[in-house]
Amino acid sequence: MKTALVAAVALATALGGAAASETPRILERVPDAPDPGAHYLFYLHGRIIEAQGPEAVSPEFGRYEYRRMLETFAERGFVVVAEVREDGAGREFAVATARQVRRLLDAGVSPRSITVVGFSKGGYLALGVSAIVASDEVGYAILAGCGSDPSWLSRMGPRIRGRFLSLLDVSDRLSPSCEPLFAAAEQVREKAERVLETGLDHGLFYEPRPEWVDVVVDWSRSAAPEP
Repeated sequence: MKTALVAAVALATALGGAAASETPRILERVPDAPDPGAHYLFYLHGRIIEAQGPEAVSPEFGRYEYRRMLETFAERGFVVVAEVREDGAGREFAVATARQVRRLLDAGVSPRSITVVGFSKGGYLALGVSAIVASDEVGYAILAGCGSDPSWLSRMGPRIRGRFLSLLDVSDRLSPSCEPLFAAAEQVREKAERVLETGLDHGLFYEPRPEWVDVVVDWSRSAAPEP
């Protein structure tokens, strides 16, 4: 009995040590020694979390399932990089995020194994990241995050670089299509938009629903190089 107990304790210790040594799948910053074979996903949240924090609740769209969002992408095999922005975050945040993307590129991570996902204001910031990184191969999934101001379109369109996927619900009242931006981005070769019909308005992206998560994951994975 004593031998069996000792063996069980030893096994539990070994398993615990193995789990502890694994690379964390959800990080606030890119690791000091990135894994060149991993697929990294940056998640840039919506404006409401700047104001309310990670437990944000919208009176119109309900709870923003921020932590579950990150866990869902981690469970799908991505190393997730995400942080709660300070209220009013703008260009400085985009510059800091772009610096992290470049750190991955400098470490040998394929640009097609890097995806920046941005929802609402996070999508707007992701577009800024793309202009700063200036890589034609890094992926950007913009979730209901494009603007419609003509001066913004004429200014941002020629600057963005990368591969782009736009997703929004047909009922979304807050964020228009990215198609006008894509039309102004003549130098971007890979750009596509999917309009979903869930009737959930902007709230579609408050939860990691398969209607949009599967699309983002499949799009990201299809671009990644073979291991």
